[in-house]
Amino acid sequence: MNATVPLAPRSALTSFASLGSNGILNAPVSIGWNVPQLVQIEDRPGELPSATTFEVWDAIKSVQYSGAPTLRMYPLSICCTSSVPNSQFYHITAAQTINETMMVAIDEALQYANEAGVRIVFPLIDWWRLESHPPFNFSPTTSSYRGGIAEFAAFRGLSKTDFYTNAQLISDFEWFIESILNRQNTLTGVLYKEDPAIFAWETGNELSLYESTPYPPGAWTLRIASFIKSIDSNHLVMDGTNGVSDGVSVWSDLQSSGVLALDSPVDMFTNHYYSCTVKRDTSRLRLK
Repeated sequence: MNATVPLAPRSALTSFASLGSNGILNAPVSIGWNVPQLVQIEDRPGELPSATTFEVWDAIKSVQYSGAPTLRMYPLSICCTSSVPNSQFYHITAAQTINETMMVAIDEALQYANEAGVRIVFPLIDWWRLESHPPFNFSPTTSSYRGGIAEFAAFRGLSKTDFYTNAQLISDFEWFIESILNRQNTLTGVLYKEDPAIFAWETGNELSLYESTPYPPGAWTLRIASFIKSIDSNHLVMDGTNGVSDGVSVWSDLQSSGVLALDSPVDMFTNHYYSCTVKRDTSRLRLK
């Protein structure tokens, strides 16, 4: 079903989520849902197609009627080589190149979210690769789950270890961020940076999930957050480092770099807890 279905009556969003002077959210978004398939479907073998209009609407409606006012989507997908099967099902297909066809579902999600009074956390890039998800494994050496920093770096013949320090990759990532923030919704005409349905921009998804990969340096996080705020003064910025997964070393760097300072452009910090890692993660929590 692809027809647009009207949502139940509810006031449209008229303001942006923000922090008060005490650092507490002014918007009631303390409870929400993780909706990784909001705009891209994972469970169709050999494909990662864009969600249909009905699938997008149905997800937003489900969140609305749950009573939870917010959701978190998954980062945009990245394809590093044309040899990947169905490579048209990716949002970023080359250096400084965005697949317009795949962006329409995001436009729809924002349109419906505004109508429903739902806000969306928007992560910008992923850490994960396909070989970490065997059911989706097209080719462990050349393809990706949805694509992340490794695939982004591969556009320039570089590796994921270069992502946070290489000048060209940082420039490419800032180009991507600027393109997303300044995107005009094809259905509503609203620029993403002016859309109250976006709760926050998150610098990435689980960017320091494992100690075997470099976590984002505080200097990089500050630069990206400041870059976002230089273009978009309306929205909050969430750190995607994935806080405690690398223990004290991550937090020490965030402190010394100024990311945790009161005047930091980063508004929020996150951590993801799974049944397989919660014991490890909770043992590393530190009260700051």
